[in-house]
Amino acid sequence: MSTASEILSKVQKGELDIDEAQEQLAKLKMADLKKVTYAVSPKGAIMFKGLRRMPITLYKSELETIVEMVQAPAFAKFLTDNASKLSVKDKAEDA
Repeated sequence: MSTASEILSKVQKGELDIDEAQEQLAKLKMADLKKVTYAVSPKGAIMFKGLRRMPITLYKSELETIVEMVQAPAFAKFLTDNASKLSVKDKAEDA
């Protein structure tokens, strides 16, 4: 995907019309909005931004506990046993 400056350069050169440029810039913006980013909160917690239901803020010890839990064989078994009950969000819904 082109960068914003590349798209604008193509418009200036007459290689791309305004409507197509606007469409490409909108797609670029949506792709950027879907990126997960991280920051440190004022209280020293880890902030995750960029997905639905976010930002989520966790302290390092809480995050370490979550990582341990999702890597545990019991969690993998839980996912397998409950696969038919779990909702899977279609990525097309984000578009």
